[in-house]
Amino acid sequence: MSFAEYAKQGGFDGGLAVLEAALDKIFSDPMLHALIIDVRINFGGYDPYGLVIASRLATGEYLAYTKEARSDPADHDKWTPGDASIVRPSSRPGFRGPVVELTGPLTISGGETFTQAIMGRTPRITRIGENTQGVFSDVLVRQLPNGWHFGLPNEVYRTEEGRTFDGTGIPPDIPVRVFAAEDLASRKDPALESDWSASTDTIGAWRVRLRSKA
Repeated sequence: MSFAEYAKQGGFDGGLAVLEAALDKIFSDPMLHALIIDVRINFGGYDPYGLVIASRLATGEYLAYTKEARSDPADHDKWTPGDASIVRPSSRPGFRGPVVELTGPLTISGGETFTQAIMGRTPRITRIGENTQGVFSDVLVRQLPNGWHFGLPNEVYRTEEGRTFDGTGIPPDIPVRVFAAEDLASRKDPALESDWSASTDTIGAWRVRLRSKA
């Protein structure tokens, strides 16, 4: 799944309740020694869901990102004051051990803001795969006189250092090709078989797939 539609009813709040319950179950497992988070096929959704997951992994408080929107239709260098999203350790069950995240070009939007939200976590999370797509902004929707609607991005998500990843995407720490035709044909997954697995205790690890339904 993506970061959306966790519940058939109840909207955002209903989905949040389902997500929290699932995280409680995952992080209450006494056999959990390491964690692989696979967002290689993730088309996005609600940013707050990603922040909730990040809070279960956090060992301390840190800045996930700061959102800024264009404030002048003519001057593209003018932005609104930054709206900071902070990750704070959750009081509910969580995981503080080693984490690996798998990313790729189909890690999009909410999948990317989640990736950015866990970059400040200590101990550091290792990213393996390819660059994410580089599409972060919420959609600014407008209506034309004929009734058509269109949407444009009008925001940037900045790191604490002011960096953005629009266009380029968030790069991996360990570059590994994602779903190449020959790998699929031979039923191999180079990301899972890369060198990190030799040094990470993955016994009893949950593999969390936040994947699209597509």
